[in-house]
Amino acid sequence: MIKSLISLSLLTLLCMADAEDAVSPSQTPLSAARSSGLPKSPVSVTSCTNGNSWIASMPQAERIRQGIVPKRGFVSTGVAGGTLISGDGKMLVELPGNPLSDRITFRHERLLDPWPAALAAPKIANVLPEVRKLILQGRHADALALALKAATADGMPPGVPNHSEIIPFLMRIDLAKAGQPKNFLRSTDFESGELNVFWSDNRGDWVRRTFVSRADNVVVQYLTAPPGQKLDVTIALDTDLQPRRKPAASQGEVTSNQSPGGRQVQYHQDFNENRLIVSGLLNPELGNAGFAGVTRVVPVGGSARIESGQLVVSGAQSLTLLTRIEWYGDYSSSKAEDLGRALNRLPADYPTLLARHRKIQAEIMDRVAKPNSACPLKNCCRISGSGKVIRRLYWNRFTTWAATGFWPKELEITHPCMAK
Repeated sequence: MIKSLISLSLLTLLCMADAEDAVSPSQTPLSAARSSGLPKSPVSVTSCTNGNSWIASMPQAERIRQGIVPKRGFVSTGVAGGTLISGDGKMLVELPGNPLSDRITFRHERLLDPWPAALAAPKIANVLPEVRKLILQGRHADALALALKAATADGMPPGVPNHSEIIPFLMRIDLAKAGQPKNFLRSTDFESGELNVFWSDNRGDWVRRTFVSRADNVVVQYLTAPPGQKLDVTIALDTDLQPRRKPAASQGEVTSNQSPGGRQVQYHQDFNENRLIVSGLLNPELGNAGFAGVTRVVPVGGSARIESGQLVVSGAQSLTLLTRIEWYGDYSSSKAEDLGRALNRLPADYPTLLARHRKIQAEIMDRVAKPNSACPLKNCCRISGSGKVIRRLYWNRFTTWAATGFWPKELEITHPCMAK
């Protein structure tokens, strides 16, 4: 279903397992960090990609001094090294972490390109023994042909594709440049699902934080400026995700773009300085199913305005963005407004929202690391094995829980680092 969620930056975790023993214990300050129980030094994603980041990475000593390496999670140092993900199973965000020009993709598990007509699963159980036998003989093409023939014979039209995913929107976050960015680092904390992007420039030290809350079913983004500075940022929501960009839709304009499956999705934008709404009808020819995505805008200080279809925040101390996306079998504009009112009832305090989400997320990640009295076998939930095995276990658990809600997801991992 989701083909590119597990990207190069996440596979840094796997590369760490191969490279961790290359550092001598006598080295400092890493030796002090290890003796105090801090995580071992991370390895840049460029060690897997043979690429180079155009932003100088944060030195290891500085990472340790700031205490920003998560206990369970990973860091990466390459902007071009892929994307980070965070999700609650229902919604998921994917971001590269570019300091001055980030592009965050928002997803929802129910946003799928509908089939022209409802189709029942074909009854092909009677041929599965023969399909299994062909697979064991290495005759994979014959096995597939037999299964498809049986499905067609039971009434499934030939050539029916899988449901294509529909991206509700992509968020652009743009900051003005003030000198060359440096001290770059991205981190993913498995126990909170928090994605952090760190960097420095002539204005000072920056950090941008994002997570998807299981407790509140909301994407939480927190933008701040360096101490003594003000936050000036431009934010846009794009619904035209084709490689060739069209002019941005004006306020309240309806646009119609093709979904990956080739069918039309009608998008509608309704922006003001307090909230941004993107809604869409998935395929008007087949019914009234649609979605609404609402982003609540909460600046502290400064001003906010809509300019050329974009949110412009000037002179703020911080900016909190709360986003929720919902699918509706029978969509109406009133449901988008209801969604906005529900967001307004949430506290716009980042530490509060993170704390109540972390309690749930940490229990999901940590319960496999200790005995559980509910297990029928003694210590059946205890992790054992090499550091490499444990890292892969946490990696797989985090990504699966992030992307799996009501509908199971297929997570494809094809990076060469996985083969090590």
